[in-house]
Amino acid sequence: MGVLDEFQHTFFISFLFSWLFQFFFVTLQTKNKSLIDKDMKHRSITFIMGLMLAVYGWAQQKETFMPEAFHINVTEMHPMSYHAQYGLNDFSLSVRNDSAFVLMPYFGEAYVPSFDYPGLHFDQKYREFKVATTKKKDGVIVTFSVKHGIVDHQFTVTAYPNHKAYITVIPSNAQTCSFVGEWSSVRKKRL
Repeated sequence: MGVLDEFQHTFFISFLFSWLFQFFFVTLQTKNKSLIDKDMKHRSITFIMGLMLAVYGWAQQKETFMPEAFHINVTEMHPMSYHAQYGLNDFSLSVRNDSAFVLMPYFGEAYVPSFDYPGLHFDQKYREFKVATTKKKDGVIVTFSVKHGIVDHQFTVTAYPNHKAYITVIPSNAQTCSFVGEWSSVRKKRL
């Protein structure tokens, strides 16, 4: 998680100072102990509610997509020649430390069959890594290629702030296949 955005930070500080001001100002002016006790209960409830709102704001911070280090949980597959598959589990694409870690299903027609081709199950160094923004400037487009055996794979990943990600894979020996999933940022591991 990153730093609180400006609005959340301002809200939290102003809430804290207003509560402290009320606490000390009213307590110093009130001589009646029963009024102080009753007022303290109300202030305690107000303080707890405000603190809960501040913590909720902290938890709702937006995570920023990091093109150099991300993970996508693949949930849908859209092959060119077959029906789409929904509700996929345990499939992913991760990029970190100059490598792509690919574990995704593939259905499509092969132009040049290869008997030792494992599909989209590999971890290899990527090359030709490029980052751009979408036309509406609301998403990030990452393109790179990975050579695995005799097959060159061209990847295009489009990630949006709502954590939706779209992946297009173009193998050099087979049809294009598209995927949909949810992204999360990962930290680059130090070597």
